[in-house]
Amino acid sequence: MNSLFEELRELRFDLSKEENLPSYCIFNNKSLDELVQYLPTSEEELEAIKGFGKAKVEKYGKKIIDLITAYMKENSVEKPEIPIKIKKTKETKLVAGLSDEEENLIIKCIEKFNGEFGISGIVKILKGSDAVHKSYFVEEYYKGPINSKFFGILKKYSANTIKFAIEKLIEENKILQTGGSRPALRISNVDYSKIKIRKIEASEKLDVNFVQNNIENLDRKYHEKRLKELGYEKFFDNQWLVVSKILENKRVLIIEKTGFGKSLCYQYAASIFYKESKCLTIVFSPLLSLMRDQVLSLKQKGIKAECINAEQDEETNLEIFKKAQRNEVSILYIAPERLENDVCLEFLSKIRLAMVVVDEAHCISQWGHDFRPSYRRILNLVNSLPEKFPILAVTATATSKVVDDIKMQLGDSLEIIKGSLNRENLQLHSIFCNDNDQKLYWLLRIIKNTKGNGLIYCPKRADTQLVAEWLNFNGINSCYYHAGLDKKKRLAIEKDFFEDRYKVIASTNALGMGVDKKDMRFIIHLQIPENLMSYYQEIGRAGRDGKLSQIVLLYNQKDRELAEFFIENSRPHIKKYRYAINKLKLKPYTKAVLAEELYLSESDTDTLLNDLYDQNIVFAKEKYYYYRPNAPKLDEDYFVWQMQQKLKELDKMLDYANTDICRMKYLCNYFEDFSIESCNMCDNCKKYKFSINNFDATKKQIEEFNKKFKSE
Repeated sequence: MNSLFEELRELRFDLSKEENLPSYCIFNNKSLDELVQYLPTSEEELEAIKGFGKAKVEKYGKKIIDLITAYMKENSVEKPEIPIKIKKTKETKLVAGLSDEEENLIIKCIEKFNGEFGISGIVKILKGSDAVHKSYFVEEYYKGPINSKFFGILKKYSANTIKFAIEKLIEENKILQTGGSRPALRISNVDYSKIKIRKIEASEKLDVNFVQNNIENLDRKYHEKRLKELGYEKFFDNQWLVVSKILENKRVLIIEKTGFGKSLCYQYAASIFYKESKCLTIVFSPLLSLMRDQVLSLKQKGIKAECINAEQDEETNLEIFKKAQRNEVSILYIAPERLENDVCLEFLSKIRLAMVVVDEAHCISQWGHDFRPSYRRILNLVNSLPEKFPILAVTATATSKVVDDIKMQLGDSLEIIKGSLNRENLQLHSIFCNDNDQKLYWLLRIIKNTKGNGLIYCPKRADTQLVAEWLNFNGINSCYYHAGLDKKKRLAIEKDFFEDRYKVIASTNALGMGVDKKDMRFIIHLQIPENLMSYYQEIGRAGRDGKLSQIVLLYNQKDRELAEFFIENSRPHIKKYRYAINKLKLKPYTKAVLAEELYLSESDTDTLLNDLYDQNIVFAKEKYYYYRPNAPKLDEDYFVWQMQQKLKELDKMLDYANTDICRMKYLCNYFEDFSIESCNMCDNCKKYKFSINNFDATKKQIEEFNKKFKSE
């Protein structure tokens, strides 16, 4: 159905131009999927498609039906076995939808059966059709609902109309929908229908030994002379704006595209602070490979930089702490999780602290794509420092919600500096594939025709090996990379990649974010990422030298299922949280022992404990986790709500894959940067249509490869 999918997209684009409307106003991507799935060939059937009412059918119906009918005839395609359910024409208010009063009836019904039914169950209760009375499951599942005052209360509406009303309430966060194979509807005790940004109070004040520098000379030319010691000629305007504010002991959030040079801002300021008073800058970062790369680069420039991370043994980490206490370190990179370590907390009371930097600052925000509760621990340190103390938050991706949240956490005095997110040298493409074989075809075709080296992002570890072996099978020097490989192997792969010994690294996101290789010529995604923020971050690793680089997204309709699986399983089951709380009420546990008790992996146990820490239910001391006296009740609805937000972000990612407008414009608009009209390079701007040539030959290669790959 790939060709029909593309033909419908092209028709939608043409209609949008005629009407001078965005494409999604003609019909959205969910409607597009249903058109391909159900193949409506009459106005009645088209009206049953999601997003189509009588008005749209009257306006666009003939062209859509004619296209589908012609496609079916030319390709000898028959109607699907499961026909689309036709809406009854006698029903009223079909197009207008439900009133506020009727929507409140839905909410009250869901509240009565809180968590017992999904959308279809609630629809059956509210509609109360004869079919439900005759159903085999009536006695088993619907006896209570049938006898309730809600049964049949919206009988005059179609099931689809009620379903759409429920989905609208979910979209507005007035209803929560649980995940898993049988998602259920529930009403939260918290009103999540409004944007809620709550100030996270410090769970404890830290004993911090800080120094407040007084840098009097803020002349740009003077500092640009000193900047040459680091190998740079001058500051960009926004770089200097950030540096000058930091030197004035202000709190700053900078939002700039990848490759802009955000790290230079704090590296230069840190060197000034160290020269003035031998005091230390701490950089909190979640990216181990970035820590290693930046420390190596800074040492080559004569800057005394070090990092503390889990890949180093504790003896090495302890020695670095001691060097910092002796004022022998100017910049120290550290993971935020270290703030639960007593050695680190004791260290803070003994060093001379000059500045705090929060790299990947979107991780602080509950609205960020990579929200990490461990980042909230930084707030204990921030709230222990005076208001006039330099704190720099750095990110390339922040929507207005993320910005508001970061400002709430770091204080109203936080100044925001934001640049254009347009990457003029990235050529964006999106290619729909029928199946995984077509994805392998496009990988081979793209890489053979692209100079230089790059990354292929894969969703699963097994995929990284499959892709690397497929490319090697075709004579392209490739390697696979993921977090399951041992440390030595990963370091060796990174080194070889930087020295251009591989054309391609097929990797999970374990590699990409920390990579600072400026001459990568392509980034390819083998599957739809979970959200636009992570996608923008990941493609941002390409072309950091400013030269033209290719960005390709390969996707098919099944990608959503895998992305939803990752979202729905991003946390342990809620029963594990309850069990952990009951355990911790009795006695404290180390992370390792609690993991054994809960039958969880180390990473899942980290997630669970971070969530409990964030909700102020536990605290950590000397490697043990304790239940906090008078701790609040676990907010389980928060997890459901957060999953709901992630699923909405996935919808926006899918919209990007299918959009007809300039792709760079779409990305920048998402981040509220409306400065770009057209990149004039992406497949949409160039009106480029991807077509498969000589696929049969590649298909034979794939079959040969599969036999070889599976036999080894």
